[in-house]
Amino acid sequence: MKAYRLLWRLIRYRPWLYGLNAILWASIALLPMIPGLIAREFFDTLTGSARLDIGVWGLIALLIGVALGRVVLVLGGALTDILHRFTMSTLLRRNALERILQLPGAKSLPESPGEAITRFREDATQVEDNISWTLDMIGAVSFAVASIAVLFSVNSRITLLVFLPLVAVVIAAQVGSAKVDRYRKLAREATGKVTDAIGEAWGAVQAIQVTGAEDHVVFPGSMRTASRRCSGTAPSAWS
Repeated sequence: MKAYRLLWRLIRYRPWLYGLNAILWASIALLPMIPGLIAREFFDTLTGSARLDIGVWGLIALLIGVALGRVVLVLGGALTDILHRFTMSTLLRRNALERILQLPGAKSLPESPGEAITRFREDATQVEDNISWTLDMIGAVSFAVASIAVLFSVNSRITLLVFLPLVAVVIAAQVGSAKVDRYRKLAREATGKVTDAIGEAWGAVQAIQVTGAEDHVVFPGSMRTASRRCSGTAPSAWS
């Protein structure tokens, strides 16, 4: 399944929750523009060319209201994002576990147990992060469009000189994203191997404890020496 199809199906699972989350974080991204517009009105008020006829104290009250509104929006956005993230990752883990239980025992886990644990933990978290990052993109795009509109209204030439280098940087980042994805895949595979090795190590320790062979494993040299002494043979140079 393509990545965009997976994200779209997960978004459709709780569309109202995703929409509310997107509106909140887009508003949070746009709020930093308002103090700048209020500052512009403040200086325009001093020169007598203000667009809002509310006076200096009215602008100060408006600035305080914007700050309080930002606090409320950030709190609401954080709570909504936590709920949305938990819902998406739990849905993926629940569906994966259900599919494993439906399959025969020999086919349910084609990979090692450590790799399966990595799939449940890191893959679900990665998909959860990708859905949350789409909200950041929505907020960034909204902020960029509004900012460009404001800058163009001030001076279009300077706006072009500022944003053209940024477009070049974005293109260069997209070109290098393929190599970053390859490194991320290798890192995930390495994590699965390490988890599998740790699981096998703990299993080996339990097997040694069950058979009561701790002394033979911890002190193998001393046990061989003691056995040779009991049998009356001297250790060779190869011992």
